[in-house]
Amino acid sequence: MKITFLGTADVRPRIDAYVSATMIEVGDAVYLLDAGAPVSDLMLRYGRRPDELRAVFTTHAHNDHVDGLLQLFSHCIHIYPKASYEVFMTEEPIARAFCDCIGTLYHMDFPKERLHVHIAAEGVVYDDGVLRATYIPVAYNEGPPHFAILIEAEGRRVLFTGDMSQDLKDDDFPRVAYECETDLIVCEYAHTLIDRLDPCLKQCRTRMLAFNHYAGYRHEELAAIVNSGKYAFPIRALRDGDVIELNGTEER
Repeated sequence: MKITFLGTADVRPRIDAYVSATMIEVGDAVYLLDAGAPVSDLMLRYGRRPDELRAVFTTHAHNDHVDGLLQLFSHCIHIYPKASYEVFMTEEPIARAFCDCIGTLYHMDFPKERLHVHIAAEGVVYDDGVLRATYIPVAYNEGPPHFAILIEAEGRRVLFTGDMSQDLKDDDFPRVAYECETDLIVCEYAHTLIDRLDPCLKQCRTRMLAFNHYAGYRHEELAAIVNSGKYAFPIRALRDGDVIELNGTEER
């Protein structure tokens, strides 16, 4: 499993990072987790085409996690006519608005026969025999549904925490991080910071943890955590273009 971090910033505009988007490759199969950044362009930059996609998983419907879907949809309608994939969104009105927007812009019906939009709920939402995606509710704040997503492929487990609540209310950190071994946890650092995360991280059963989705002014703060040596696993702060390969031996 190869994971390329296309966008690692939070919602604030930055000159050195796009907002949330991650590309997952398992052999020839390609998937996206969140699509806030201009994912069509970024996929091409890293050697993959939008018509190679099998599925797109979104953690929630905030703009910095989904805005790139409009570009992706439009490109797959007009430039990649053979593109066909599943899209998992978390709110029916938002999904409908995206489809309607494409129809309005291009004076055509949304191509439901190729671009299959689903509303995700708790549990396994996707399993194509190569990759399985499980949605796990998190509390965030009052408002729209938010999910962590557990990705399993090639015998590996990667947990994306999604955006959690600032105070980790209602036991918000995904409990699967304590209950089973993971190869990687990708943890947001926009809303939930180290003072609240520390007791959770001490319970995590993982080979590695990477901080994602953070403001640029937190670089020094994250560097101190990375270099602290206080946890039972290595930690890194992600930058755009970082790649993690989980094949048993290689990481870069």
